[in-house]
Amino acid sequence: PSGVGGKIRFAVFASYSAVGWLVLSLVGAVVGDPVYVYLQSTHSHAVVALSLLVYLLFYAMVGYATLSALRRMVFFEDETDGDFEKKMAHVRSLDPQWDEDVATCERIMRKGSKSFFIATLLLPSWMAGPSLALYSFCRKADDDVDEGDIAGAAGRLAKLHTRLNDAYAGRPRNNPVDRSFSAVVLAFDVPRELPLAMLDGFRWDIQQVEYRTYSDVVAYSSRVAAAVEGMMT
Repeated sequence: PSGVGGKIRFAVFASYSAVGWLVLSLVGAVVGDPVYVYLQSTHSHAVVALSLLVYLLFYAMVGYATLSALRRMVFFEDETDGDFEKKMAHVRSLDPQWDEDVATCERIMRKGSKSFFIATLLLPSWMAGPSLALYSFCRKADDDVDEGDIAGAAGRLAKLHTRLNDAYAGRPRNNPVDRSFSAVVLAFDVPRELPLAMLDGFRWDIQQVEYRTYSDVVAYSSRVAAAVEGMMT
């Protein structure tokens, strides 16, 4: 929907602006406010009166440039990288409907996990598809356990274990999320222990385990957030 797209564009612009503000604040602490100095030295007072708008646009540009530079430094691999090309060829052989399935995963994430969807916009194009496939499975798995009555949660979790086993056996359920997830974990050799740890975290949720110590929180986090992060790497 156009409303959702507008919100996402606004969130991306706000993120760029926030990063730009941080960078320029650090610069300003050393050499003074670069935007104000520029305006005072080159423009009339009428333009200076519009400096708030100029600041916002300049923050967004600096933020975009900063994040783009960081992306190039961190994700230095090129889309033509031979190893990646082989893996993606394997992905497409495992999931002949890859493009359509990833488009479905993107729609799921755009609606159900806007923060992650926005984050994928900062990823290189070659990384976005596999990332969407992985995380959409995690998103749907979490929803499947949470939605419905507590009494049936254990049964829904058991079905997730079966789906996971089928995905790793190369026999995914016939839906876009499971097909694309199976292709990615097999082609990129994602250890089975990682999604299993995530499902173990779901089990703790169902059992309403209490976390009384910092170590308990770390143990839980390693089964949910950290497990997903591990799959992404």
